[in-house]
Amino acid sequence: MKIAGIRFFASVTFLAALAAPAAADLPLALVVPEQSGLALSKREPAPAIQAQFAGRTVVTGTLMAVWEESTAGGYGDARFELHPDAASAAALPHYTGYVVGKIDVVNGARALAMAVGEERARRFVEQRVPRISATGVFQVSGYSVKVECNALWAEASVVSAEIPDPTAVRKVPVIETC
Repeated sequence: MKIAGIRFFASVTFLAALAAPAAADLPLALVVPEQSGLALSKREPAPAIQAQFAGRTVVTGTLMAVWEESTAGGYGDARFELHPDAASAAALPHYTGYVVGKIDVVNGARALAMAVGEERARRFVEQRVPRISATGVFQVSGYSVKVECNALWAEASVVSAEIPDPTAVRKVPVIETC
């Protein structure tokens, strides 16, 4: 009885090992939720699986601007990301098996000014503030999504920002530097 069980386990394991590479090689399906309001304008299958969209859509979430640390000390490059909430992430075009966790903002400095005001954005750009964020409703255009190196990448431009509670921007700890 034990030998039959071992043979069964071994054969199931062998069949699963054969099936795994085949499943991994299947092409990714592009998911375009109807509620996104975006229309597919261009699709490229290689080298990175990529899709570009026309139109505008609304994303609720948090816009974050962060100065990355430089290897030589001090600040490196500025990073501008829009982190959608769960409902917005589900409504954005994506590939099966991947979720949109962040959108790289192409017009980062301008988007930040729309969200937090010109003065606060200027202080960030001048590297007087290392990090700033604002939570609200953002209208984006030029949305694109791709899978490269087994990771999902998304980018867009922010067209407008509505911050329902402007005082929420002030609640973000601001660390002044020289």
